Amino acid sequence: MGKAKVERRGQRREQKVRGSSGELNLSDARIRQLLNFEHVEELFHIITLMNEKQTERFLEHYKQTPSLSARDRSLDRAIRTSRNHAELERNVLRAVVEHLNSEREALASQMSELRKQGIDTYIEELKLMKLKHKISLFHATGKKEDYYKAKKLIFEIGEELRAKLEGEGKAKQNRKI
Repeated sequence: MGKAKVERRGQRREQKVRGSSGELNLSDARIRQLLNFEHVEELFHIITLMNEKQTERFLEHYKQTPSLSARDRSLDRAIRTSRNHAELERNVLRAVVEHLNSEREALASQMSELRKQGIDTYIEELKLMKLKHKISLFHATGKKEDYYKAKKLIFEIGEELRAKLEGEGKAKQNRKI
């Protein structure tokens, strides 16, 4: 997913959440809607928009929902153990970092498979090392800009790996002919 696409999704979600005055306007019904987040990144974005009072209401509503409805058990546990805004932000940030690291590990395993097939992945390996530092920076700062930089790099590496895999597949077909 491209950086622009991720940013637009976040902006659309922010427009739904923000009221006409630009300030976050959360009714109980709107909080119930927010409980149906699909990605940990969405939740992180929503939490950064909330103040402490709204976070308390969000946590209260979330803890009243059954835990079986949660898509991600570790994220569910992180939210349920949070007692205030600061803890929730820290726990969700940790979950986002874990998600980014799992994507990085998936890319590393893809690279390993490509290397086994004899495809050169040196440039992508260097970018993967850079990605580890981008994720660490995001974990330290918690800024959305750092998140988008890491997400953009994940997307670029994934696209380059797909292109190399497709290019190798076409080269093999040409050799057979």
